[in-house]
Amino acid sequence: MFASKRRVIRLHVIILMVASAVATFEVRAALGDGLGAVTAWADHTTPLKWQRADLHTVSTTVEDHFGHVPYEAWTKRGQNGLGYPGQDLPTAGAGSSWVYDAGHHIAGGTIYNDDGGWDDLLAYEAAPPSKLPSRDLSTTTSAHGLHLGMSIADAAHDLGVAAKDARAIDAHHTALSVERECTNAHSCGPNARKRAIAGYFAVVVFTDGRAVYIQTGVDGQDGG
Repeated sequence: MFASKRRVIRLHVIILMVASAVATFEVRAALGDGLGAVTAWADHTTPLKWQRADLHTVSTTVEDHFGHVPYEAWTKRGQNGLGYPGQDLPTAGAGSSWVYDAGHHIAGGTIYNDDGGWDDLLAYEAAPPSKLPSRDLSTTTSAHGLHLGMSIADAAHDLGVAAKDARAIDAHHTALSVERECTNAHSCGPNARKRAIAGYFAVVVFTDGRAVYIQTGVDGQDGG
């Protein structure tokens, strides 16, 4: 009788262990699926036709950035930026960090690139598939005054170019793309050599004349 009870107890223990292992696997799988889905969401926050390589870019003398610390003064990754402190995601390049304002449907991200550069992204965006750290981004403004909802003329003025430099993408979207290139004659900050910055850039995309997407950042150099 006692042997029979011990067998029953052992059987219950084995069943509990198996059930626990299955539950742990399911939780880990769900977390993995969630991470993959939100990473895919972050990777596609910039439509292909809004990529800088496909836009008409003009030169400017203006360097713009989000946050309190200019890009050339960063001393380490993740020190500053719209996505800091946020959820780190293994997106394309060298990864990124993200926050989301669910009340205003605005995403904020800091994206790190393989060449040592990084971008800050502020855009109206549908909710991610899983929860990200929350931040009110509705009044976020760059150092020179870029903000969502602004007009083409105001954005051009902030970036030191003409409104005519904005070019149509399609019937409803227009883009303004600018770059300040670092050269020997045009220094880009006291730590430019240390940070290996090739230049600063900014992109603003407008829907029917109002800004819905803003990206600012720096281009790095190999070995930077």
